[in-house]
This record gives sequence, C-alpha cells and structure tokens, in this order.
Amino acid sequence: MISIQTTPALPASGPARRYAHLALLAVVITVALPVRAQVTQAYDRPPPGINMARAATNSITSGSARAATLRSYGAVNGLELNAHFTQGGPARASWDFPINANLANLAAVQLKLYCPRPALARQFNVYIKAGETWYSAAFAPAGKGTWEEIVIPKTRFVPEGAADSWQHCSFIRLAAWQGSSGQLAIHLADLHFLPANVNAALLRSSGKNLKESYRYARHFGEALYQIGILPAVLEEPDCAGTAIRPFAMSILAYPPAASPAQNSALIYALKRGSKLCAFHTLSPILATEMELPAGKFTTASATGLALGGVIPSPTQLPEARPFRQQSTAFLAVQQLPPQLQVAAWWADSNGRTTSWPAIIECPKGFWMTHVYLNQIPARAL
Repeated sequence: MISIQTTPALPASGPARRYAHLALLAVVITVALPVRAQVTQAYDRPPPGINMARAATNSITSGSARAATLRSYGAVNGLELNAHFTQGGPARASWDFPINANLANLAAVQLKLYCPRPALARQFNVYIKAGETWYSAAFAPAGKGTWEEIVIPKTRFVPEGAADSWQHCSFIRLAAWQGSSGQLAIHLADLHFLPANVNAALLRSSGKNLKESYRYARHFGEALYQIGILPAVLEEPDCAGTAIRPFAMSILAYPPAASPAQNSALIYALKRGSKLCAFHTLSPILATEMELPAGKFTTASATGLALGGVIPSPTQLPEARPFRQQSTAFLAVQQLPPQLQVAAWWADSNGRTTSWPAIIECPKGFWMTHVYLNQIPARAL
C-alpha cells in the first residue's frame, strides 16, 4: 500500500494574494483572458504523490495493459506503461495503483509524462476511487515529443454513481482507450496531489441536482485555473462546518443543489467569520444569514433586454474586467439596504450597463444573481 501524507493548504501567491478577500469575484471578472495559463505555482515543499517504486510493485493491470516497469528518467524514477492495442482486442488499457489518502481538500492532480504516440488512444482518463465510488476525469497528452506537465483540477472529476467522501481514497488509475492498433507507451515521471494555492474552498453538492452542481462548479473551477488559481474542492459528504470554517472563503456555484446539512455547515462557518461566494437562488437560511434579498426570477426578455455580460463597479472592483455572460434569466433586485453594495452590473448585448445588479457584495461575501457560465468572450464588452 502506498501511503500518502496530505499537506495543508498553502497561502495564496501572485494574483490571489493581491485580491485577498475579493479574490474570487475579481477572478471571475478577469476570466476574459484570451489564453489559458498553465499552473506553475511553486510550493514550499513537494506536494504528496505516489512512490514510483512501490507503484511498480503493487500496480494492477487490466485490458491491453502490460505490467508497469520502473525506469530511471534522469534524476528521478518513474514508470513505463505499455499497452498493445490489437484489432478485436480489449479496447481499454488501465493501471491501478493502491493509495491510502485523504484527498477531501484536493485541488488538482498533476502528471508529468511523455507519450510519443498519443493518437493510438482516443481518450485518456485518470480515475480515483473515493470511498465506494470511482471518479473519472479525461486528459489529453499533446504528444509533441517532449515531457509535459498536465494539471487536472478536481472539478473535472465526476462520479460514476453516487458521490462519496474523498477522505478515504484507495486507488488511482490511469487508463487509455484504443484509437487504433499499435504499441502505446506512457512514460510517467511524477504523479502528485496538489493542495490549494489560495485559501478558498469550492463546494460541490450531490443531491437531486448533482449534474447541475458539478457543471457549474467546473465552470468556476476552469475560470480560476485559467489564471493559475486552484481552490480546494470539497464534495458534499466532506462539507462539515468544521471542515469549511478554516477557509477564508467558500464558493457555492449552484445553491439549489445544496442539502440542508450543507447549508447548515455554511451557516456554521459564516457565523465564525468565513465568507461565502454564492450564485443563483439561495436557500432562505443562507439569504437571511448573509442579509441578502431573495430577488425575483425574471427572464431577460421580460425586461426588454438581451443580457450580454457583466461589468464591474469601478468603486467596488477597480482592477476587474468585464466578462461575457449571455444569461437568459436572472434574479432581479431593485432596492438594496445600505449594508449591501453592487459589485457588478448586468450589461445588455451591446455592452451598455443596465440598472440590474449582477454581483452584490455584503459583509459576509458575494452573491451573483445567476449561475456563472464561463463563456469565452467573442469580443470585449
């Protein structure tokens, strides 16, 4: 069994340190960056990962996979993973590595690999067995003849079945699905479990609206990853109040999917000084705790507008940029009590600021009056 020692979340650096408690909303507004940035966050100590020698000894293969082989890649040991795809043979090759890890606060999985002929596989996946559930995320080697670093945010992992706690993770699996016949080789030099590089937690909910919750959490996670920020990502079974409380800010991308227990945990954290960044319809207890108005569900067409984006308030978010958001509906708020401020306004399809608040700031955090869509900007607003 490969023993994994988890490390605490490290303090923010770069853009996250600059934004402090406004980080998450400022980040949302700045996601109009045209080029996706690779995460190059340097940690004070190496993040936890698998021991390659033990992984080679204890690996379990299936399908077209051959046994993992320990190899020396310069100053580090790694694994050579070979698969022989044939016509009519098994369509998948997979390698399972036993682990013993608490990944409840995981931010991302990081791979360093070299795959000379990735086109032999039509798809690559990383799986993690958390509790009794396998979680899966796809990745794609570039295959340019060099070593590459691949970072897979936890928000890309989706459960194959019911969601479960990540406090007891027992296996990590690499898999390749046959694209054509031939000998596939994957050279794996590192596999690490990255902690958060900002003091924030992105929460996922696993109730009847699980798909929506995971979709919008991924939208937000991708927006953060584009500028190099990796929050901790917590499954609903790992969202006890004492687990959320240490984070300066929690993010609830789709509150309608949150369970009463998850809402209660957030109330516990809010009462003890944590902040909340929430989107769309809040539960009555969360809205009351944050002293936010309920808002009236309104279609954009009913206001005579076609919403095209969000424009930050220069007084509340002076360094933030507009972003594209073509919402067809939102929660309309007309009058705000004095303790609330408009952090950003809805814009129409021509980029003109409307009178409708898009993001509202309160003493306990932020609220966006619709879900966040992470739309690629066609043009500047």
